[in-house]
Amino acid sequence: MVSPARAHAWQERLRKGETVRLRAQVKAGRSPGQYLIPTAVIPGRDRTREIVYSCHLDHPSPGANDNASGCAGILEVARSLNRLVKEGRLPQPERTLRFIWPCEVECTISLLNARPEFAQRTLATIHLDMIGGRTDTTKSILRVEGSPPSSPSFVDDVAFALTRWVNAQTFAFADSGSGDWPFLDPEGGKEALQAKVGGFSEGSDHEIWAEGSWRTPIIYVSDWPDRYIHTNRDVPENLDSTKMKRAIFIAAASGWYLANVGEADVPLLEQVMAAESLERRAAASRSSNPMTIRSAARTEVEEMGSLARFGLAQSEPASSKAPDHIEGIVYRRKPDPKGPMTGFGYSWLDDRLQKAKFPRPKLLDREAPRDGPSFAYETLNLVDGNRSVEDIGDQLEGTVGPVPIDEVADFLATLQRIGLLEVR
Repeated sequence: MVSPARAHAWQERLRKGETVRLRAQVKAGRSPGQYLIPTAVIPGRDRTREIVYSCHLDHPSPGANDNASGCAGILEVARSLNRLVKEGRLPQPERTLRFIWPCEVECTISLLNARPEFAQRTLATIHLDMIGGRTDTTKSILRVEGSPPSSPSFVDDVAFALTRWVNAQTFAFADSGSGDWPFLDPEGGKEALQAKVGGFSEGSDHEIWAEGSWRTPIIYVSDWPDRYIHTNRDVPENLDSTKMKRAIFIAAASGWYLANVGEADVPLLEQVMAAESLERRAAASRSSNPMTIRSAARTEVEEMGSLARFGLAQSEPASSKAPDHIEGIVYRRKPDPKGPMTGFGYSWLDDRLQKAKFPRPKLLDREAPRDGPSFAYETLNLVDGNRSVEDIGDQLEGTVGPVPIDEVADFLATLQRIGLLEVR
């Protein structure tokens, strides 16, 4: 590794037409090690059910926005809520609030495998990645996303409704110079938030929690795109403290609500869910795709079923009830391994394909629309022992995009051949 200054000097010599020859010696090895993951809790009346706040302390090229802002964000949520509870301004939460600072992706995969009780206790995860980029500098906007289409949850709608409210409050202030809730920091900007609401995208620890091994409902708060991430120009000067405060409020308010929601809150919650359902149905209608319209209707049914996870309804989610008869091949996932098939430093799937000398399934390289999950990620998530290959293909068309059923079938058959799936 060399310093940026030395690298720039070499680049300058190359621009002048000079020849630069480098010689390096690498000494590498493997040895046992460990990575300690800090965690803290605000105890709830129920210690068996938790709302988790996640971020990532480390990744290949850390910086101020990615992800010091997210790490500081959940620390501020913990500090603020803990202080308010201790001062008696907020009651003890009904459910426990947990805060976790892992390294990105691999540490979350390891944590949920090594400590399965974490996933078993978790009702929802709120993941803060980059949350503070000054828009006119980084060219990024704040995005508040939810669970993947394969696992719809009312948890998403809680965050979406809060974000729409913050958008409206900050727009009113920017428009008139006054407002009840401008959410300003003295050292930050005064423009409207204009956060993008809805959808699901991959790229951070939230996709691990939401993956088919655990299916934890998630709220994902993150700036994108930040043109300076993974460079030495991801610096504190790029951050806007007002934007960070607004993102932290959305995360804190969402988590506090989920930690305390009860039966008495269901009527108002159902109104919020109905409003968000109309947003999804409107977007589906504009697509003119019958499968997309059907998927939006199915999402509404499954979201109502998701209330049962919080003890707010007795009925099981519709997707969990096995039909009496299924046409076609139906796969289910084996107990191990758990988690996604790829990480930043290692691809379990590519390793197995190479060892077995199997060709790489085309579905892995099929490009999905922007602001959505990949075909391979959602295909595996939809494997539940109830859906046939054809059912999975239909649902992919309605939620991700059109895809040849042969590619879906080949991908799932390959996963069976390498030992990840079995035929029901």
